[in-house]
Amino acid sequence: MAIHSVNIEHRSPIATVNPANGELVREFNPMSDEQVDHAVNDAHQAFLFWRERPVSERSAALARAADLMLERVDELSRLVTLEMGKLRHEARGEVNLSAEIFRYYAENAAKLLAPEPLEVDAGSAEMRFQPLGVLLRVMPWNFPIYQAARFAAPNIAAGNTIVLKHASQCPQCSIAIEKLLTDAGLPRGVYVNLLVPGRAVERIISNPLVRGVSLTGSDVAGQSVAERAGHEVKKTVLELGGSDPFIVLDDEDFERTLDFAVTARVTNCGQSCVAAKRFIVLGDLYDRFLQALQERMVALRPGDATDEATTLAPLSSEQAAQRLIDQIQQAVAGGATLVLGGSRIERPGAYVEPTILTDITPDNPAFRAEFFGPAAQVYRVETDSEAIELANATPFALGASVWSKDEQRAQNLAARLEAGMVWINYPTSSQPQLPFGGVNRSGYGRELGPLGIKEFVKEVRDRRLVECVGVIRRLLHGEEVTHEGLVHVNRARLWTLPEAVPDLVGPAVTPDTATRHAAWADGLITVNQPGDKPRRVLDAYREAGGRGPARLQIHLSWAPTDEEALAVAHDQWRNNVFAPPVCWDTESVEAFDVIGEAVSRERVAESVRVSSDLRQHAAWLHQDIEQGWDELYLHFVGRHQAPFIDAFGEHVLSQLSPTAPQPATASA
Repeated sequence: MAIHSVNIEHRSPIATVNPANGELVREFNPMSDEQVDHAVNDAHQAFLFWRERPVSERSAALARAADLMLERVDELSRLVTLEMGKLRHEARGEVNLSAEIFRYYAENAAKLLAPEPLEVDAGSAEMRFQPLGVLLRVMPWNFPIYQAARFAAPNIAAGNTIVLKHASQCPQCSIAIEKLLTDAGLPRGVYVNLLVPGRAVERIISNPLVRGVSLTGSDVAGQSVAERAGHEVKKTVLELGGSDPFIVLDDEDFERTLDFAVTARVTNCGQSCVAAKRFIVLGDLYDRFLQALQERMVALRPGDATDEATTLAPLSSEQAAQRLIDQIQQAVAGGATLVLGGSRIERPGAYVEPTILTDITPDNPAFRAEFFGPAAQVYRVETDSEAIELANATPFALGASVWSKDEQRAQNLAARLEAGMVWINYPTSSQPQLPFGGVNRSGYGRELGPLGIKEFVKEVRDRRLVECVGVIRRLLHGEEVTHEGLVHVNRARLWTLPEAVPDLVGPAVTPDTATRHAAWADGLITVNQPGDKPRRVLDAYREAGGRGPARLQIHLSWAPTDEEALAVAHDQWRNNVFAPPVCWDTESVEAFDVIGEAVSRERVAESVRVSSDLRQHAAWLHQDIEQGWDELYLHFVGRHQAPFIDAFGEHVLSQLSPTAPQPATASA
């Protein structure tokens, strides 16, 4: 990464521009496609390691990140103010909230990721949560620290790794976050910052090593990401725009309600998806509310965002300020009444006057638009039903708040609102333990809380397998089967039955899976793995009461020389050595090829028995027999089977005990 002088003719798309005065502070060279590919590969290699680390180790890194955020609150808040204009005290609050998020998952990840038991008719079942892999996070500029923490903390705790494309106007914030997490002890590749422009996102989504995508941004950006990810069949979470209603039903604690109304509209200079943008007020309170809101809005003081006396910050950029002015002018041209503001403030920087609009009708473009800035729309309604109808008359449905002394009335109204989150007597906001997200055009999926940590994990439902086993057994016994559950079967029947009912064998590569299979399987089968892993699988199955024969499939490579045998194994088997969940979830030949290119011969030799010495192969098989396997299946991974069959038949099988199970050969 190179940092260049600010005085260059062609501005980089990635730069720090101070919105308080429009000055270009720093520019950064965007990463090349090759650099991005290397970064994604680093994240994938880190995932192969990170997913295996215990949750306690991942949580410890998050706890250190929380501590470092509090230690660096002044440095981080200064960068936030510099790059997007947030008031300094609000920036410090953002950093503190981010530290709370890291702390929450450090303390609760183990509990949130614990297996969940499921009720089944026979045997036992539980749902486990396993990480997906490399996740792409596309970030906005409005909360540059919080938005990163909101995604990074739960997904790092879950065992995923992250490549993050931050907003191009917040490069120094993004660099500072990556450094903080590295200093907290995260291994290389677990969290990778990508300095790339927005146009690079589509290519990154298409990278086969990227398994999921999350975006916070506009609905237009969400459409683009969802379309690309959908084409690649990749999991997405989208948190898009909002036009949150702030519904005032009565005048209980009126001053408090007004104070929160102003806070909900102008915090972060109104640049928040969950900011209150539409104030819906019952008729007998409308005039009083509008007058009081106007008095409070006009009293806001623009100025230097680092000055504690400033109460109105600049917008994040000159483009953002001009966009808001254009929206206000279109609203007025469409018949809205401009009660307050509506113009630029006469001073350097991206400042816009606090603005209030009324008399906005459904045919006005402002009625269904999201205003990102200090501009409030105020509506008058006469009944609760009208309030609900108006609140829901928007394509956005992120958050909402209801204000009333009658909590039951507020609860009843809240239940009828189309919103992902509804708050009563408090503005829509964010807390680490609460799921965050919307519905309709505000997106889908959740971040934070117990749901956020499970968005990008695989839910392993053993119950589905148990149900399938039950259905298959009934079919094999000649029954007509109808079943409703996790699997659906309608009047299924086998018209030709086998002479003898075959065994249903449970495949397992871990002791945990073997233990669960013991409840239903008629036998066990696994494959050779490094060290004593196969023996531990066998022991777990037997100790859990598993019945029937235990079978071991052995991948091997033999040739006249060790070098030839290893070359055969690497050529034919390098795409088959990935441990779960990669081997389960990689969906295309291209993805396997990309991952396989990085596999060394030594890595293949951990999964395939490689030797030119037939006596060595015989010795290995003796060890398998002594472990207690009932049947051995030999799988030669090379293409030419005849020499293997001849050599092993003459020189290997003859060395085994005549009383031992005779290995069966299987073609590649």
